[in-house]
Amino acid sequence: MLRLFITLLFLLMIASCTSKPKMVTVDNKTDAPKLTRPVVRKIWVPPTIEDGGKVYRDGHYKYLLENESVWSR
Repeated sequence: MLRLFITLLFLLMIASCTSKPKMVTVDNKTDAPKLTRPVVRKIWVPPTIEDGGKVYRDGHYKYLLENESVWSR
């Protein structure tokens, strides 16, 4: 009897874990605020040699955030 109870409990636990989560949808017709895109500038930094030829820094891109993303109406 105990084995049957444990088996049923185990099957109920598995069945509860396999159910699909509820999807929440947002209606685009509402006045929900939107997030604007940030303005990012990409700058190439050329390779450099420093400390009298002892240190070499490879060329790379540097990204500057000019305007952050903000909420809009």
